[in-house]
Amino acid sequence: VTLTLDENAEISDNHQITSGDAQGGGIFAQYANITLSGNAKIANNSAESTSSYGRGGGVELGNASTFTMSGGEISGNLAKGGAHARGGGVFIDANSATFTMSGGEIKNNKLEFATYGTGSGVFLGSSSFILTGSAKVTPRTGGAYTATADDRNSIYLSGSSYPLCIQGTLSESTVGLIDLPSTWGPANPLLRSWNGSAASAFTSDAPTDKFDLGVKINTANTGIQPGISGTWNVSGNGTIDTL
Repeated sequence: VTLTLDENAEISDNHQITSGDAQGGGIFAQYANITLSGNAKIANNSAESTSSYGRGGGVELGNASTFTMSGGEISGNLAKGGAHARGGGVFIDANSATFTMSGGEIKNNKLEFATYGTGSGVFLGSSSFILTGSAKVTPRTGGAYTATADDRNSIYLSGSSYPLCIQGTLSESTVGLIDLPSTWGPANPLLRSWNGSAASAFTSDAPTDKFDLGVKINTANTGIQPGISGTWNVSGNGTIDTL
């Protein structure tokens, strides 16, 4: 399946509301190839569960799917869970799923939850999220992570095997705000270099100045989580010195 959203195309104001699992409010993709460019929008959609989890308020990218974003926006989407919520804007967590972003903007997405929320902008699981060029997942000014909501539009890295992949140069001054699991170790890279087909470790010059550090999230507990206490390693290898 191929879906092309360009010029002024728009997927908006779709709301999936269920007592079961809510997945992909705007788009739920399996074995699909999607492109977003121009002034196209995926906006103001929601995936809402009254008793289970909500994920991918704007987009859920599933098995063997690709999403290529060179323009447009994914904005104002909501994932809401009667338990937990993941990926207010985009949820990426499936075998062989790849999201490549070279332009456009992911902004103003949020989570609402009863227990915890992860990735108000983007949730990254066992997949690839590749950033290059003018890509930006814009942190919301004045946003906060509270006991029941997160409107910061952050990027959540769910495990050390799935860091952000950086290809070439990032042109925006701030590309994103990164949240981590409470179990993340200081030796685990948050950023890796992408050569077009595979990721490798940065030994220097990781673009750490493009990313802010957010909060650590203990998914076994509820309530407000502590901020990341570490700082970027001065060697530029894409790791944090302490946590």
